[in-house]
Amino acid sequence: EGFGGLQGGGWAWLNVKRVLLSFVIVASGFLTAFNIRLSYRAGELWRLVMLLALLSAALLGTTATIHERYELQLRQYMLWAAFIPFTTHDNHISAACQGVLLGLSIRGLVVYGAQPLWTIVEPAQF
Repeated sequence: EGFGGLQGGGWAWLNVKRVLLSFVIVASGFLTAFNIRLSYRAGELWRLVMLLALLSAALLGTTATIHERYELQLRQYMLWAAFIPFTTHDNHISAACQGVLLGLSIRGLVVYGAQPLWTIVEPAQF
Protein backbone atom coordinates (compact mmCIF):
# COMPACT_ATOMS: atom_id res chain seq x y z
CA GLU A 1 0.00 0.00 0.00
CA GLY A 2 1.30 3.38 -0.84
CA PHE A 3 0.23 6.74 -2.05
CA GLY A 4 0.42 7.63 -5.72
CA GLY A 5 2.49 4.60 -6.59
CA LEU A 6 5.12 5.41 -3.97
CA GLN A 7 5.75 2.28 -1.99
CA GLY A 8 8.44 1.92 0.61
CA GLY A 9 11.63 3.86 0.04
CA GLY A 10 11.92 7.41 1.26
CA TRP A 11 8.16 7.89 1.40
CA ALA A 12 7.44 5.11 3.90
CA TRP A 13 7.29 7.56 6.81
CA LEU A 14 4.60 9.64 5.10
CA ASN A 15 1.20 8.48 6.20
CA VAL A 16 -1.21 10.59 4.18
CA LYS A 17 -4.13 10.03 6.54
CA ARG A 18 -2.12 11.33 9.49
CA VAL A 19 -0.96 14.36 7.56
CA LEU A 20 -4.50 15.18 6.44
CA LEU A 21 -5.88 14.64 9.94
CA SER A 22 -3.17 16.90 11.38
CA PHE A 23 -4.03 19.56 8.83
CA VAL A 24 -7.73 19.33 9.67
CA ILE A 25 -7.03 19.60 13.41
CA VAL A 26 -4.77 22.64 12.99
CA ALA A 27 -7.21 24.33 10.57
CA SER A 28 -10.10 23.65 12.96
CA GLY A 29 -8.13 25.25 15.79
CA PHE A 30 -7.47 28.37 13.74
CA LEU A 31 -11.10 28.62 12.63
CA THR A 32 -12.32 28.15 16.19
CA ALA A 33 -9.97 30.87 17.44
CA PHE A 34 -11.09 33.14 14.59
CA ASN A 35 -14.78 32.74 15.44
CA ILE A 36 -14.18 33.16 19.17
CA ARG A 37 -12.24 36.35 18.43
CA LEU A 38 -15.15 37.65 16.33
CA SER A 39 -17.56 36.82 19.17
CA TYR A 40 -15.33 38.69 21.61
CA ARG A 41 -15.11 41.74 19.33
CA ALA A 42 -18.89 41.77 18.86
CA GLY A 43 -19.42 41.57 22.62
CA GLU A 44 -21.21 38.22 22.33
CA LEU A 45 -18.61 35.91 23.80
CA TRP A 46 -19.69 36.19 27.43
CA ARG A 47 -23.34 35.76 26.48
CA LEU A 48 -22.54 32.59 24.53
CA VAL A 49 -20.28 31.22 27.27
CA MET A 50 -22.97 31.89 29.88
CA LEU A 51 -25.57 30.19 27.67
CA LEU A 52 -23.38 27.10 27.32
CA ALA A 53 -22.65 27.14 31.06
CA LEU A 54 -26.38 27.36 31.83
CA LEU A 55 -27.18 24.47 29.48
CA SER A 56 -24.33 22.41 30.94
CA ALA A 57 -25.51 23.11 34.49
CA ALA A 58 -29.06 22.08 33.55
CA LEU A 59 -27.82 18.83 32.01
CA LEU A 60 -25.59 18.03 34.97
CA GLY A 61 -28.28 18.98 37.48
CA THR A 62 -30.86 16.78 35.79
CA THR A 63 -28.36 13.95 35.52
CA ALA A 64 -27.49 14.28 39.21
CA THR A 65 -31.14 13.94 40.21
CA ILE A 66 -31.83 10.87 38.07
CA HIS A 67 -28.40 9.21 38.17
CA GLU A 68 -29.60 6.10 40.01
CA ARG A 69 -31.86 5.02 37.17
CA TYR A 70 -30.47 6.83 34.11
CA GLU A 71 -27.07 7.79 32.73
CA LEU A 72 -26.22 10.71 30.48
CA GLN A 73 -25.17 9.82 26.94
CA LEU A 74 -23.90 12.87 25.06
CA ARG A 75 -24.19 12.30 21.34
CA GLN A 76 -21.74 13.69 18.81
CA TYR A 77 -24.42 15.65 16.95
CA MET A 78 -25.29 17.50 20.15
CA LEU A 79 -21.67 18.48 20.72
CA TRP A 80 -21.25 19.79 17.16
CA ALA A 81 -24.53 21.70 17.41
CA ALA A 82 -23.39 23.35 20.67
CA PHE A 83 -20.71 25.27 18.76
CA ILE A 84 -23.02 26.62 16.03
CA PRO A 85 -23.90 29.83 17.97
CA PHE A 86 -20.21 30.82 17.94
CA THR A 87 -20.33 31.04 14.14
CA THR A 88 -23.17 33.55 13.75
CA HIS A 89 -21.10 36.35 12.24
CA ASP A 90 -21.62 38.11 8.95
CA ASN A 91 -18.63 36.87 6.96
CA HIS A 92 -17.83 34.00 4.64
CA ILE A 93 -15.51 32.09 6.98
CA SER A 94 -18.10 31.98 9.76
CA ALA A 95 -20.78 30.91 7.30
CA ALA A 96 -18.54 28.09 6.06
CA CYS A 97 -17.82 26.99 9.65
CA GLN A 98 -21.53 27.08 10.42
CA GLY A 99 -22.23 24.92 7.38
CA VAL A 100 -19.59 22.38 8.39
CA LEU A 101 -20.90 22.17 11.97
CA LEU A 102 -24.47 21.82 10.76
CA GLY A 103 -23.39 19.16 8.27
CA LEU A 104 -21.56 17.21 10.98
CA SER A 105 -24.61 17.43 13.24
CA ILE A 106 -26.93 16.19 10.50
CA ARG A 107 -24.49 13.42 9.58
CA GLY A 108 -24.46 12.28 13.21
CA LEU A 109 -28.25 12.21 13.25
CA VAL A 110 -28.43 10.27 9.99
CA VAL A 111 -25.77 7.72 10.91
CA TYR A 112 -26.69 7.11 14.56
CA GLY A 113 -30.30 8.28 14.69
CA ALA A 114 -31.92 10.59 17.19
CA GLN A 115 -31.12 8.79 20.41
CA PRO A 116 -32.21 9.97 23.86
CA LEU A 117 -29.95 11.97 26.14
CA TRP A 118 -30.47 9.63 29.07
CA THR A 119 -30.50 5.85 28.86
CA ILE A 120 -31.82 3.45 31.47
CA VAL A 121 -29.14 1.80 33.58
CA GLU A 122 -29.71 -1.91 34.00
CA PRO A 123 -29.10 -3.02 37.57
CA ALA A 124 -26.17 -5.36 38.04
CA GLN A 125 -27.16 -8.97 38.56
CA PHE A 126 -24.78 -11.07 40.63
